[in-house]
Amino acid sequence: MVKFLVNKGGANIYAKIGDDVKFIHVATEMGHINVVEFFLGKGISIDANDGRGYTPLHYAARKGNLKMVKFLVGKGAGIDKKNFHDVQPIHIAVREDHEDIVEYFLTEDTSLINSIDRLGYTPLHYAARNNNLGMVRLLVDRGADINAENTSGKKPIDIASDASIIDFLKSKGGNTTDLKDVHVKKIIMVDYISLDKFNSKSSDDMA
Repeated sequence: MVKFLVNKGGANIYAKIGDDVKFIHVATEMGHINVVEFFLGKGISIDANDGRGYTPLHYAARKGNLKMVKFLVGKGAGIDKKNFHDVQPIHIAVREDHEDIVEYFLTEDTSLINSIDRLGYTPLHYAARNNNLGMVRLLVDRGADINAENTSGKKPIDIASDASIIDFLKSKGGNTTDLKDVHVKKIIMVDYISLDKFNSKSSDDMA
């Protein structure tokens, strides 16, 4: 039907659906590989951005569609592409608890293990914040920097609230941050609020 509308009906494949979301993003979100491939054949960029800088690969990572992820990467999608908050597909996959996709990304590019977003959060920060012990173990086993600090000096162990994750990170050499300075605590609180707002917007934008 899509091919018919474009080839015979003159449908505009470059049309946008609010906030610069394009049809290729919608097709990716819905898991229609054949439609995505059709759009690519018509010249649509595989790394096309929506209004917040998300590429089709970000969408596929969010949905947990490993088949689509592999298809896009196989077609040349930038596995390290960042949105306007420097969030990469691996951050999205960790945030959404898609371990198989995280494994795949790290197999394709080991340098992603300590990639940071605008606030300095690594994939391990995201996993610790989600209290996902399985994801934390995966990332640590893959060489994640346990004591990486974000822009406010917070380490993954400082962000985790699950006792099993805290104990695990400690057993691997994780050290908590000494936050005696009240001013620093205030900065970190702002950091938390900023990340919450960002994650909320991200989820809404890609819902």
